[in-house]
Amino acid sequence: MALPRTAVRIIALPLTRPRKPNTLPLTFYHFHLKSQERLNAPKTRIASLVSWGSGKLANTWASFGKGPEGTWRTKLYAYGEQLFDRLEFEELVLKNLDTSLAPVLPPPAEKGTALTIPLIHPTSLQPEVQLSRLRSMVDHRIPTHKRGFWRYLIIAPFTAPFMIIPVIPNLPFFYCAWRSWHHWRAYKAAEYIKTLLDNNNIIPQESQELDVIYKDFAPSSTVKSSNDSQRHDLLLSKDAVPAIVSLFNLAAEEGDSMYRALAQAKPRATKGKV
Repeated sequence: MALPRTAVRIIALPLTRPRKPNTLPLTFYHFHLKSQERLNAPKTRIASLVSWGSGKLANTWASFGKGPEGTWRTKLYAYGEQLFDRLEFEELVLKNLDTSLAPVLPPPAEKGTALTIPLIHPTSLQPEVQLSRLRSMVDHRIPTHKRGFWRYLIIAPFTAPFMIIPVIPNLPFFYCAWRSWHHWRAYKAAEYIKTLLDNNNIIPQESQELDVIYKDFAPSSTVKSSNDSQRHDLLLSKDAVPAIVSLFNLAAEEGDSMYRALAQAKPRATKGKV
């Protein structure tokens, strides 16, 4: 039975179980933080321009993949998609969190009272572990994406000489601009989640339905690293994705994000990099 698509929730999907004590699991988060009030509010001129520009760029990029095979456009599109898949899934899920549509943060005096956001997770892992992993993730991501934003912003002007090349657009500039925008979105989202954690607005909520999925789609083998103490057990196979999408009534693109996270989980568990 599918659960209703509520406006405000976080879904935590642990991907690995570490064998080393006091090590947190690698976890995929689905952030569905859209305030109905903000969704219904009229957009500002700046927000409208940003939305239009983002849509225009997305449509232009998609058109590159629809051209004749073997052209520089299709080759660039194929390479770009490969590059996109190599970006860490944590960056991508944070980048997709639009803080302009998220619930307004309550004043400090109203900590833990004005806003409650459920953190849905399987019962096999303790709520404290889920909160610790989420905090660890945003504490790592905030400085990472802040540095990334400034790095690509500073590099971008040095790509100006490529503008003199005819026909082919200034790809280095567009790449720097894209990565800078990605890092900025992920940085702001991580800061927003950290504030929710600091204000005790995120409340763990166990899901027995998720327990069933983890039981039904558990991988048949574990992953071993060169250092056995760093070994992790994979908790989910990719066959679980359609069941999770159906359970939470998610959009199809959310399934793509889960597939990407699961694809990255195995090599990262092998290397002990979670």
